[in-house]
Amino acid sequence: MTDIEHLKALEALLHQPEIRRDAAKVATLLADDFMEFGSSGKCWDKPAILAMLQAEGEREYAVESDGYKLFVISEDAALLTYRSFHRLPDGRAVRHVNRSSLWQEIEGNWRLRFHQGTPAG
Repeated sequence: MTDIEHLKALEALLHQPEIRRDAAKVATLLADDFMEFGSSGKCWDKPAILAMLQAEGEREYAVESDGYKLFVISEDAALLTYRSFHRLPDGRAVRHVNRSSLWQEIEGNWRLRFHQGTPAG
């Protein structure tokens, strides 16, 4: 079983612009049957999320996160929950989102199988 720090580190990779635009790197983090319910309300599968991330433009904010909790589902599956937000250049934190990620160990590597983002007040 993995620990929370390992899954937090994998999750944080997906927040970094240089990783997000690298389809090969993102593909290694996602399960083949990956699915996401985005905070926008859109539903994404692996091919759609890879295409969307590659087209993502430059950001004028940093993605930060906190409040991580790990729920062990089984020996090879865990639910990671946390809250993310955008940190603007002036220091303001905006666009708070509650997030949940279902990670599963597949062929010896932890892969993201499902993700959901829900806007938070």
